[in-house]
Amino acid sequence: MNCIKYTSICVLLCSAGLLFGQTEAPKTTNTKADKMYEHLGYKEAIDLYKQGKMDMAAIERTANGYRLNGDTWNAERWYSQIVANSDNPLNYLYYAQALHSNGKLGQAKEYYLRYDKMTGGGGDKRGERLAQAIDNQAVLRSEKEVAVLHEPALNTPKLDFSPAFYEDGVVFVSNRDDAGNSLPTNRSKDYWTGDDFTTLYFSKTNEQGKPGKPEIFETNLASRYHEGPLTFSRSGDQLFFTRNNPKVKAPGTGEVKLQIYAAEKSGSGWSAATLVDLGDKLANDAHPCLSPDGQKLYFASDRSGGHGGMDLYVATFVGGQWLAPVNLGPSVNTAGNELFPFVHDDGTLYFASDGWQSLGGLDIFYTQKKADEMYAEPQNLGEPFNSPKDDFGYIVDVLGTKGYLTSSRDGGFGKDDIYSFTLPNPQSNKKQQKALAELSICVYDMASTDRVPGAKVTVMEQVPAGGYEGVEDDFLVKLVPTGTSGEYTISLKQRDPFASLPQGNETYTTDANGEFLAKLDPAKNYLLLVKMAGYKEAQQVLTGEELKAALAMGSHCVPIGTDNCVSLEGLVINKRYKNTIAGATVTLINLCSGDLVTVQSDAEGRYEFPCLPCNCDFIVQGSKVNFKQDNNLASTVGMDCTAQNEPISKDLLLMPSMDAQGNPNVVSYHPDDNEKPINVNNGQGETTPADEYLDDPELLDKILEDGLTIELENIYYDFDKYFIRPDASVELDKVVALMQRHPDLLVELRSHTDARADKGYNIKLSNNRAKAAVDYIVQSGIERSRITEQGYGESWLTNECGDGVPCSEPDHQMNRRTEIKIYKR
Repeated sequence: MNCIKYTSICVLLCSAGLLFGQTEAPKTTNTKADKMYEHLGYKEAIDLYKQGKMDMAAIERTANGYRLNGDTWNAERWYSQIVANSDNPLNYLYYAQALHSNGKLGQAKEYYLRYDKMTGGGGDKRGERLAQAIDNQAVLRSEKEVAVLHEPALNTPKLDFSPAFYEDGVVFVSNRDDAGNSLPTNRSKDYWTGDDFTTLYFSKTNEQGKPGKPEIFETNLASRYHEGPLTFSRSGDQLFFTRNNPKVKAPGTGEVKLQIYAAEKSGSGWSAATLVDLGDKLANDAHPCLSPDGQKLYFASDRSGGHGGMDLYVATFVGGQWLAPVNLGPSVNTAGNELFPFVHDDGTLYFASDGWQSLGGLDIFYTQKKADEMYAEPQNLGEPFNSPKDDFGYIVDVLGTKGYLTSSRDGGFGKDDIYSFTLPNPQSNKKQQKALAELSICVYDMASTDRVPGAKVTVMEQVPAGGYEGVEDDFLVKLVPTGTSGEYTISLKQRDPFASLPQGNETYTTDANGEFLAKLDPAKNYLLLVKMAGYKEAQQVLTGEELKAALAMGSHCVPIGTDNCVSLEGLVINKRYKNTIAGATVTLINLCSGDLVTVQSDAEGRYEFPCLPCNCDFIVQGSKVNFKQDNNLASTVGMDCTAQNEPISKDLLLMPSMDAQGNPNVVSYHPDDNEKPINVNNGQGETTPADEYLDDPELLDKILEDGLTIELENIYYDFDKYFIRPDASVELDKVVALMQRHPDLLVELRSHTDARADKGYNIKLSNNRAKAAVDYIVQSGIERSRITEQGYGESWLTNECGDGVPCSEPDHQMNRRTEIKIYKR
């Protein structure tokens, strides 16, 4: 099998994986060759063994060397000379794998069964499974209507593999001869393969959708050793990748261990890479993959306690740090090697394995998590994604239509090459398309009957489960009757990744005439969700019978009403770097009703709640994984909701809460980060299902009992002073009004200083500042028993302006601030 793609990039994955449990081939009389072999210099060791006496020990080591360099034909030839006289079961397995990859299926099955008999079954089921795979080749080779295309722009005669989507292209791994690029001058050859070490390359997609000429991705990330594979956060501002750690070497061989590193985007480049602490510094950790929400890191590792060679693990990000990794268990991992994990937005886990039924070599498999947190038995993707050679590194875009994989199959340029594919649109169905009818749908103001341009209408098709499934948001929407005729509430549940994706789910925007055209199936039921600033969100069920009547009329209209409401909009901003944040979770909590509504910031970091009821107070929360949550206050109290109001504007400032290593960011990490999360996705690795909020009428009480911290805007202090400035009193008046409207609220005032005095002095100063704010609120009529104060000095800085760090006055002023923490009696 072609081990090279997951060894040379990681230097040791094969020796740590495929040699697991193997009795090492005995030493030969060729001391120089043995030394090179034992230090993983397989390429040179092969040549040296051939120059000396070829006893059985030398033959076995030569066979291993060819196998570990992906040369299945020579591996077959040399293992064939061993198996007749060997009592090592793994020689039978390796011979069978080489035969399998070379298309000699009958012989391969024979030696798989011999291996199974020699190992006595037990936990290692590779012999049994792979022998069964020989019988199932016809099923695995049932070709799907997908073209897997070689990408010549990405490939060379050397190793080119494991692409990852990034911006308008892909970043991938290669050890190509590339003297024209700026790589470290002290880079040396990889003894294992005799080629250069790997580095990361970027290829921008051209206007025709094809990869362009690759260039070095980031010279700042290139070291003397291997880099890659890698994974990016959804925002594209953080990456995790495999690299050799020269500080950690295996005893005896001097083999440099594999570790996972992280880096953050810094301006137009990337920060220096830092090691991610995953709890076992002596293990080989490789092939990182971030989950779509950034809260979980999947990777391959040979750490102790696994099921075989390399196993798949997952670590969860909680409270600003990665928790201890958890093995994905025997439903995923085998006695062989599981590698190259990729988790799609629909929850499907893809990975490569040599321990499940395959077409030969590494194959790509997929599985989904079951309700009990275990995974279903992996399924082989089959041809054309898999071949008799090694296939791995499968990725597919968010829409599930375009992707890449890596393969050493015949027809490439050399060793491992990158291939692209386009999947049939999961919503496309030729028979169904013929039955679709075009319907004009309009949106109008129910008060004036005027058409409403610019309204967003999401059309959701009913699925067999009885809900309405939205492809765009990946949620299943269930309508729950309220008891009033025609009135429903919405319950959201994550879509089952096994469910078919029905046609017709799409979001439209009404044109200047307040309408749009939609293609719908008269045999289906639909849900129409309408959003428009200044209007209450509307929802309407359109049954098949109603749809047929509408088609006969040629149009269908949905009324929306203002319902005396005001829109709220804003930006989600990285507080440190001032850039906007896409894909952040923004939650609106209505203090009048306890209702919660959650949206996502768009590509420009914008969010919007189109209709806030009047005479209410609201808490707006912004969160994203690896950021400190920000809470803000908004209010429609006293606003004239009968008039066209300007939208309320509230920006949310999220401070990064981890460094590039994945550890808590000292300057922004608060003890409160370990408190119970209060929104759907609190950015600290913990979630609460959306439907739990909808089903729990006491949620608001729980939120406020846990304590909700809000940084008050514009409450700053002059250096070394604690009196309330006029600009601060305006914000404190808002706190007074909030507490007057909600007499069940208790508040703690928290004050912070900058770091330009000693710590003891700053504690005293912050206590005085907190007391000054409390005195102001009490003098405004709030009972003293409802409010407490606490000074924290310079303990919780919001930026890097610690002791001795030169900073501007505005940067220091950011640390001189006051927060309120809200509780309920």
